[in-house]
Amino acid sequence: MKKFKALVVIAIIVILSFCLTGCVGKEPNEIAYIVAIGIDMMDEYDDYEITIQYANPTEISGGEEGGKAGSSIIENISVQAPNIYAAIGLANRIVSKTFYLSHTRIIVVSREVAQKGLQDITETFIRSDDLRPDIYLAVSLDGANKYLDSVKPAMEVNPAKYYQLIYDKNSFMGIPVGSAKDFFFGIETENFDSLLPVAGVIGNGTDNKSSGEGNGGGSSQEGGAPGGGESSEEGDISGSGGLSGGNSSSEGGASGGEGSSNGGASEEGGMSGAGVSEKGSGGSSDSSSDESSSDENSKQKEAPENEQGFEYKMKDYIGGQAAIELKNKSESMGSAIFNSDKMIGTIGSIESQMFKLLMGDYNYSYITVFSEQTPNEPVTVKTIQGKTPKYDIDIKKKSIDVKLFLEGDVSSLPADYNIENDIANFEDNASKYLAEGFAKFMSDFIKTCDSDIFRLKERCKYKFLTNDKYNEFKESVNFKEYSVNVNVDFKIRRTGLVMREEK
Repeated sequence: MKKFKALVVIAIIVILSFCLTGCVGKEPNEIAYIVAIGIDMMDEYDDYEITIQYANPTEISGGEEGGKAGSSIIENISVQAPNIYAAIGLANRIVSKTFYLSHTRIIVVSREVAQKGLQDITETFIRSDDLRPDIYLAVSLDGANKYLDSVKPAMEVNPAKYYQLIYDKNSFMGIPVGSAKDFFFGIETENFDSLLPVAGVIGNGTDNKSSGEGNGGGSSQEGGAPGGGESSEEGDISGSGGLSGGNSSSEGGASGGEGSSNGGASEEGGMSGAGVSEKGSGGSSDSSSDESSSDENSKQKEAPENEQGFEYKMKDYIGGQAAIELKNKSESMGSAIFNSDKMIGTIGSIESQMFKLLMGDYNYSYITVFSEQTPNEPVTVKTIQGKTPKYDIDIKKKSIDVKLFLEGDVSSLPADYNIENDIANFEDNASKYLAEGFAKFMSDFIKTCDSDIFRLKERCKYKFLTNDKYNEFKESVNFKEYSVNVNVDFKIRRTGLVMREEK
């Protein structure tokens, strides 16, 4: 009897095991994985031009030779549709494989789409169970399609990994986090506004003259604020020469260009490399790689040089202005400023780094610091944010006090500067100049841009006992009336392996 029961159990297990085998859904060789989506405005219709970038599995696997890198590992298809899912449905009729969104890493929107508003778009993919909520969002001033066409991952075989590595560097570079879920929460709660990375395309910048917008890094605000549009009587957000200090010329503007009375529209170029070059600057064609490299990216000249203590003598780039390798003409630098779901302006890579430090999102990076002992040559310091910044917002006195904690290891300095015997003086001066730069950036931004990227409203929430009181405060507060004070505690941890004795 026991043997019979054992045989029955074994028979049931064997039969059930056959029921557990097999595949459900599509086979892997029938799937095309989307890695990026671009959204542009159509000129004549209310629909969008949606670019779907998907991985080319035949180039990624590579067989015995291994996978390849470059433009061959990705393919682009553009369709006209009212939303992302309609575009995918249409594209599925064109391509033999079925598109899946599970590996999508980034959604890039054009400047026009961002200015119109992203609430409908974010609502679409936040509701979706196909897309991950931590997907990246970015704004391309040159157009989403043009940016995706310019992407040629020279060092990556996996295109999804390429975007992850680029946009996960937010702790080390001058770009914000750009998470879709954080952007969505900011819109829904109305507690804060967001910055998104600027995705740029390397080009010759010749067509920027017709854009009528101030160029260069620094800061610009759409529709008449500094560096972006018509000149404003209220002046440049940075005073003169860009938000980060720029050049101290009174004729400066965000790019320091001529013909701009107050940092407004410059006849010398468009904002941050805006405008699409008729000659192209990347795209799917390989003809761009044959261009002369003697002046690979003339838009680099439009970026202003920073004269403040933080990132001293560095250029304040925004996406599309830095000189990079010729084959890959895509890059991400600087930030797009949003008020709720609408883009209102841009800031450069230096201000983006300052923003990350003020928010406590900074990991470490190499920065150049002004030194009174060597005013013509900066001191390069590997800087680490030791603690989270402390904010003290006094509603009655209308003041904002910020305390930053920075630590650094000296990496490079002029050979004739004996910093070992001048540590205390260097730390004090660096703290002073850094504090001045951060205070100016934060104060100018608050007074010029209608955007709460510093989450000041949210930082005041604990001061109220009820949500009704807090909501009343949110509706009535005007931080432009508040004074801003930043205190920087900057300490040198190590001076390097070279020790100089006092002569």
